[in-house]
Amino acid sequence: APISVASLLFGSSLSSAPGSYFMECYGRRFVFVGTCFIVMVGVGLAEFSLISKDFVTLNIAAFLVGFAQGIGQFYRFAVVEVSEPYPKPIAISFVISGGV
Repeated sequence: APISVASLLFGSSLSSAPGSYFMECYGRRFVFVGTCFIVMVGVGLAEFSLISKDFVTLNIAAFLVGFAQGIGQFYRFAVVEVSEPYPKPIAISFVISGGV
């Protein structure tokens, strides 16, 4: 189990540079939707690895889910850019408290 958690954290730590690069090239919406697909593939792969009892596939799935979670942290910055000036503090507090 510790190796799977390490794979998740490793994927999360590696996602910031590619995530910001792809957001700059293709836009936030494309990257966030693509992240949803990465999560679906990762969860499906994790389910398959548990059924087939394959530890390596489980670690790959954990990496994919962690990668998507790391990109999901960009939602905090996206809400600051798109919200109106008055409800901006409320929007920020909703996004940050939703992660808790």
